[in-house]
Amino acid sequence: KNLCLMYSGAALCSFGKPPQILERVCTNEEEVLEEMRQKNKFVLAKNITKLSFIQKKVGYDNVMLLTESLKVNDTLIQLDLSCNNIGDEGARFIGEALKVNNTLTELILSGNGIGNRGVGFVCEGLKANSTLKRLEIENDFFGVPGAGFISEALRVNTLTCLRLSNNALGDHGTRLICEALEVNEFLTDLDLSSNSIGDHGAIFLSSALSVVNNLTILSLQKCFTLIDSERRS
Repeated sequence: KNLCLMYSGAALCSFGKPPQILERVCTNEEEVLEEMRQKNKFVLAKNITKLSFIQKKVGYDNVMLLTESLKVNDTLIQLDLSCNNIGDEGARFIGEALKVNNTLTELILSGNGIGNRGVGFVCEGLKANSTLKRLEIENDFFGVPGAGFISEALRVNTLTCLRLSNNALGDHGTRLICEALEVNEFLTDLDLSSNSIGDHGAIFLSSALSVVNNLTILSLQKCFTLIDSERRS
């Protein structure tokens, strides 16, 4: 099997093509946000394929306006909402939009204070969505219940790239993800870095990798704990 294992910052091998560069990019996000705040409405321009609101203090209310536009938009391909503190309620709006949007292929929700409940909302949207290919929910610190929601979604969704670094999956959350990997036929790139995975989690991963054929990149930087080994010393 061709598997690129990312561990401790080193890539043992690499595969795949460089990401496609989209030409129609929104470059006036500040003006867009100001319009949303003043007019309490937002209509996404038809000629925009990429929208980035990294650390723009979008907040809960504006996410609601944005996702209403996503429900009818047919051009936006990439959306980055990193570090905006949208929380679980903002994630609920995202999940509802994913149920009907059929053009978005990349969604980044990292650093938004999304907990287990919010992950559940997003995953309900994923179950009904066959267009989204890349999802990032990193640095949100959701735990085992969130991993359970993701596991359920992976059994029916067509994501090819999933990044979950720096959350609180632990061994039990890793087990749930691995159970889904064994039946998933689409995921090729998975990032579980910085998730405090111990000896048991490593065993779950090893077992899943023995039967998974589609996964080509697995990132595990700063992942494994030394708790079990220290206990034995």
